[in-house]
Amino acid sequence: LRGYVGLLVQGVAAHESYVGRFFALFEPKLTLRVANVDDLLKGLANVDSVDLSPRLDAAIPNRKNYNVLLIAMDTVRADRCGFNGFTQFPTTKVLDALAAESFVFDNAYTNYPTSSYAYSSLLTGLYPGSTPLHGRRIFKSWQFDERVNYARHFSLAGIQSIGATAMGMEERRNERFFGMLDDGFDVFNPNQPEGHITAPWVNATFLDCLDRRTSPRFVGFMHYMEPHDPYERRPEFDFGKLPVERYAAEIAYTDAKIGEIFAALKDRKLWDNTIVAIFSDHGEAFGEHGKNMHDGNLHEEQIHVPLIIRVPGLRGKRVDAPVSLVDIFPTMTRLIGMADPVERQGKSLLPYML
Repeated sequence: LRGYVGLLVQGVAAHESYVGRFFALFEPKLTLRVANVDDLLKGLANVDSVDLSPRLDAAIPNRKNYNVLLIAMDTVRADRCGFNGFTQFPTTKVLDALAAESFVFDNAYTNYPTSSYAYSSLLTGLYPGSTPLHGRRIFKSWQFDERVNYARHFSLAGIQSIGATAMGMEERRNERFFGMLDDGFDVFNPNQPEGHITAPWVNATFLDCLDRRTSPRFVGFMHYMEPHDPYERRPEFDFGKLPVERYAAEIAYTDAKIGEIFAALKDRKLWDNTIVAIFSDHGEAFGEHGKNMHDGNLHEEQIHVPLIIRVPGLRGKRVDAPVSLVDIFPTMTRLIGMADPVERQGKSLLPYML
């Protein structure tokens, strides 16, 4: 309309003035409260600057002997978890119980709504565009300290790093996607078969590696692919035939498999000295905003993910501060009192937890 009216009065200064005044009545008035933005940025910058070691030492004196276990449920959106208010289907009975004694982050977000970048950020504490993976993708010869991979950082500290994931060999052979996923790990998917990897294989492999570990302490990274499409039907979780119903069933199936790991840790007397973090790499769309699946946009259904952190000896609570996957490992190293010589972009979440 503005362009059309402008054509009508083109060359007539007086009329252009009146038209300008007319449209000025309807211009949106946007005011940026700079002071508030500055305060937010300063708060985020300082969130990791306070030394909380004395409080941690008092609350959990043996924290420097703790293990760390990170468990990724691929493709799980936050609003499909019971501990986040989902009630249509019982998708997360095991994790609901865990959440009751843990830190639940209500506003956790992936750093990128696709697995390769999300896991690369998680495992290095760097934003996607700063990771070794991105350097490989854009054919740059970026140089990194070997400790940039948290698995290697833990290993050099005498803590064995174990990876058991559902990433197939075909995906892992591609250096520009998942070929760097195992960088730095002492043990990663040993004796992996070709083809599709299922949750029972992931569980069995992790527990075998755990029992064969060569150091008393461990850091583990587990990954389940079941909630990713094509969403198989699960007879034990028959929620329906529709894709969104099969998706919910896959989450429930994964939740049950995670429960098996919890039981195994308890049987091995490791539950009380192992920090557990549960999360997803990204969400999944089912027609919202005209999209299905993921890697299509930055709307909530694709980037809002669940995040639970259980720390033996600390009483959990719900945290509403915005956090992301890149913050998980910096939190783990602070929790167990491990120094880190590498400059990370992720921040410890301890100030929100204590």
